[in-house]
Amino acid sequence: MAQQYAIELMKLLWRLAESDGEVAPVERDFIERRARADGVPEALIAEISAAAVAGDSTEPPQMRVIAQHPATTRAAARALVAVDGVLNDEEIAALRGLDAALAAYAE
Repeated sequence: MAQQYAIELMKLLWRLAESDGEVAPVERDFIERRARADGVPEALIAEISAAAVAGDSTEPPQMRVIAQHPATTRAAARALVAVDGVLNDEEIAALRGLDAALAAYAE
């Protein structure tokens, strides 16, 4: 998997995890494990995660990069929201927004 996509996916997953106002430790672990598996450099994982945990909003992901792999992106997003066993309204809305954004780039 291309490193740029992996970085943008990590940003997207942080945004999604933050959508309900609280990032569960299991969500953070999921994001960081996924980023490592996808080849994101450890220093960048630490930087992005520290900023997100500190409450600094992560830089928006580049949707043109994310949209190059819509199925992988959707699968990762759905896995993230399921990891804590709770699917709330904010996460549902965020997933719908992601689907709409991916569809817009596909056209």
